[in-house]
Amino acid sequence: MKFVKRLVNLPILFLGVGIVCGLVALIIYYATGINEFNDTLSPLCLGFSYAAIILGVVLVLARLFGVDNLKHIGDNFDILVVTDYLFGLAAFLFFITSKVNYIANVFVSIDGTTFDPAFIMTILFYLISFVAILVSSILYKKIVQENKE
Repeated sequence: MKFVKRLVNLPILFLGVGIVCGLVALIIYYATGINEFNDTLSPLCLGFSYAAIILGVVLVLARLFGVDNLKHIGDNFDILVVTDYLFGLAAFLFFITSKVNYIANVFVSIDGTTFDPAFIMTILFYLISFVAILVSSILYKKIVQENKE
């Protein structure tokens, strides 16, 4: 019963949504990231995406198995969730900076006047990912403060 109670709490659900959306954005980026404007994928975007996904999975598993209640880890668990948010935000920003030529060409109408649907989906999934992780960190911080009172 404790495992089910740990599974169904809002910070973990939001963190899970963030991980899944980050993974989907990464898959879309792998599939459509190389085009006539970009001949390689951004290593910084990939690295921060991997870091956000791996840290998120570790945090979810730590929360589910109660590792976050240990003295030294529990005190810093909220900092780790914020770090995961920063990794997701950095991945999104490096994705945008890697597509600057494409964005400029669309705005100037050199290569059409609309964005590619894959580009829009990647942006949306990266946005949902880091916003969901941010909400998770805020909710976790509230829970920690309520438990201390």
